[in-house]
Amino acid sequence: MFVGGLGAFTAIIGIDIIDVGREGGIGPAQQIALGLALGLAVVGVTLIPLGDAPA
Repeated sequence: MFVGGLGAFTAIIGIDIIDVGREGGIGPAQQIALGLALGLAVVGVTLIPLGDAPA
């Protein structure tokens, strides 16, 4: 989950940096996607200490 969230976050930022010709910067949809990706990464980090323990 951490790697997926971090990958999504960097992909969204990367797309914004690559598509520099556009005006407006990061829009509302991108802000929501960045927040969700960051939230997914945070949840993934909190699960790391649990290891591979069964539920």
